[in-house]
Amino acid sequence: MPFLDFDQMNVGVLLPQSKIYPCLAKDFMGGMRLNLHQEDAFFIEDVHFGVSAAMIIEKAQKLILQHDVSVILAFHSLNEVVAEEVFHFFNENRVFLIVSDTGGNLPPNVSGSPFVLINSLQTWKSNWAMGEFVAKELGTKIAFSVDLHDSGYNLDHLIRVGLDHYGSSNIFSQIAIQDIDLKPIEKAYQELEFDGLLANYNGGAGIDFLMKFQKSTLCNQVNLIVSPFLFEAIEAKDILNIPSVYTFHTWSEQFENSCNQRFVTNYTMKFGIAPNSFALLGFESSLILDKMRSHHLVENINLLSKLDIVTPRGSLKRSEFWNGLDASVYVLRKTCQDNEVDTQVVKQLADPVKMWDKIPQLKEEMQSGWLNPYLCA
Repeated sequence: MPFLDFDQMNVGVLLPQSKIYPCLAKDFMGGMRLNLHQEDAFFIEDVHFGVSAAMIIEKAQKLILQHDVSVILAFHSLNEVVAEEVFHFFNENRVFLIVSDTGGNLPPNVSGSPFVLINSLQTWKSNWAMGEFVAKELGTKIAFSVDLHDSGYNLDHLIRVGLDHYGSSNIFSQIAIQDIDLKPIEKAYQELEFDGLLANYNGGAGIDFLMKFQKSTLCNQVNLIVSPFLFEAIEAKDILNIPSVYTFHTWSEQFENSCNQRFVTNYTMKFGIAPNSFALLGFESSLILDKMRSHHLVENINLLSKLDIVTPRGSLKRSEFWNGLDASVYVLRKTCQDNEVDTQVVKQLADPVKMWDKIPQLKEEMQSGWLNPYLCA
């Protein structure tokens, strides 16, 4: 494998079949196809979320041996234990791995992985920054209503870390796995008058929550905060009477940089719908592949180790602290009134206070419970 040929690349792809987000693989590949060379050959294997390192390696080995791939793109959430084994395999085989990740777990601390790059939505950082922003800007008393599918214990814990830094508090929690009942939350509001309600629910359940929320007494009383994935689904559904909904994310289709405007316009023209975060990760994967074309192996190792690339999220740079690209977190808000939905980018947030210094201790605190949030599985 002396170099990656400019005119034709054999690329392996590991994608999950998602029940909660059934179009995930299609959206990811759609974003990638906006920027592909016609001569490129793609070989796709199904890898579910939560599988063992051995299963991921078996699928990767098949792609390498049967199709002679030089690069494998994987949409997966790798926890620390799985990441170490998988990264070691790619280093030993001298094959590049580009991981797209929703960022539900703290970044794996796996050093010495020159063949691996993680491109993440960094949801863990968004939730941490969310906690700090909410405590400073929206109020000190926050209620949680979650199903743990779009959050998981880790992400909810990071929100609390951010809240605690500024003296805020979580004063009410509701976990609803199936039937979502807002009456306990309405009752809690009458007693506690909390300032914000964090509602993390997966696609279908999330829409159900929002439909009930907009008819409840809470609708005009509390600041509503949802996951980025539910936030993106609002415009496509009949959620038209909630004054404002917040989320915290590293991307918005409203970003005004030229790369994002081209991405949103071209995707919408090609597929007839606006892109979502999964399509974004596919598109960014294709941009990384373009950077790697026509470089010798050693040059690509150096390229990935200090990658600086312009994407729809702006300029992303390889972090000095982990095997991934760093992105900034933004506060986003949708206002839904008079049958119109408007999305605004409110502000860019700084990274959480002393973030990288605190992560080792946080990993020790978060070694129980739901380690792999059910963001996409």
